[in-house]
Amino acid sequence: MPQFRTLIFLNRHEGTSLSEVAEHIGLTLPSMSKMVDGLVIRGLTTRETHREDRRRMTLTLTRRGRTTLSSAYETTEAYLGQLFATLSSTERATIIQGMQLLRQLFAGKRGAAAGKEVLR
Repeated sequence: MPQFRTLIFLNRHEGTSLSEVAEHIGLTLPSMSKMVDGLVIRGLTTRETHREDRRRMTLTLTRRGRTTLSSAYETTEAYLGQLFATLSSTERATIIQGMQLLRQLFAGKRGAAAGKEVLR
C-alpha cells in the first residue's frame, strides 16, 4: 500500500523530493529511500539531481509508473463497482451520503464540532 500511495503522490506532485514523499506517506527517510530504490529498479519512477540544488533529488513517475497507476485505478474501480452492485439502492444512497460527509470533513469545510457530530 505505501508503494501505491507513493505513486499517487508522485503523480500529483511531479518532481517532488524524497523528504516530501516520506512526510506524506509517514515513513522515515531511510525507509522511503529503500522503497523508492525498488520503484526505480522496477522502472516506475526516476530519481534525478535537482537542477538548482545538487544535494536535492527529485522524483518523477515514468510512463510505466503512470500506466501501472492507471491500471491499478481501473482494477480497483471495477472491483468496487461489482461490490457495490450487490447493494440495494437505499444502501448505495447511504454510502454516497457518508462519502459526501467525509469529503467535506477532510476538505475542512465542516467545523471541528460538526466533524465530531459526524463521528458519533
